[in-house]
Amino acid sequence: MQQVYEGFKKVTFGFNFQIAGYIANDLSNTTPGYGFMTDSRNKKLHQRHTLYNAIMANPILRQQFLIAVSPDGVPVLNLGRCKRTPHT
Repeated sequence: MQQVYEGFKKVTFGFNFQIAGYIANDLSNTTPGYGFMTDSRNKKLHQRHTLYNAIMANPILRQQFLIAVSPDGVPVLNLGRCKRTPHT
């Protein structure tokens, strides 16, 4: 369990993301691709921009990951830095 926690801290840059409450998982569901991450009852896990928002709010990480913002407001990410992001 400690390895999982340390891996999570590594890939989330030490941000303290917490999921309060119950995490649903239907062990009887044999549908290909089903897992607790895709279970519609786990709405907090479906907030896909949480890490992105945390990175953009941190001046040091924002400078590393964001190259520019296009004239129409679309962020241009540093793909080289994104690929170097630690994986477990």
